[in-house]
Amino acid sequence: RLPDQPELSGEFTLGNALKTGRLKLALDDPYEITVQGGFMIDNTIGLAVTMAGEDLDLSVYSSELQGKLDVSVDVSLAVTGEKLDLEYSDLTLRGLVLDYPFELHSSGKYNESILTIAPSSVVSGASRLNFSGVVAENLDLLFHLKSDDIGELVPSVTGHLNHDIPGGHPV
Repeated sequence: RLPDQPELSGEFTLGNALKTGRLKLALDDPYEITVQGGFMIDNTIGLAVTMAGEDLDLSVYSSELQGKLDVSVDVSLAVTGEKLDLEYSDLTLRGLVLDYPFELHSSGKYNESILTIAPSSVVSGASRLNFSGVVAENLDLLFHLKSDDIGELVPSVTGHLNHDIPGGHPV
């Protein structure tokens, strides 16, 4: 379902072709996302945006996924011919998922069919998952899971966990 009244505004500079512009798109409930950024079309199509949303209702995407998240991310994208370069930074998701506190922080880039994830983390209560690495033909991600109360993740289990999980697996 699309929002009833999206707001779109912007300004552009025209030459022989569209050269540069700024654009703002605001969507209301259930999305409540604001996208702001600039773009240019020349030999390369480039786009840089900041996206932010508050209280995004996860049940809009899946009826089994309950919760609300605040989200923000900066994204830059460049397309030259068939080559795509994408970089995301300051990706933050924060809120409640299935009644558990949830927070994700990540940055990374995609080019030449390779996704490189900078040191990133997911935190829920007393548990923290750190991860980084590369997703390509082989999955080469490193994970470190630390939980002072594993029962928060698996209610039937008690104790704590501090474990490294190596990468290097075929996709």
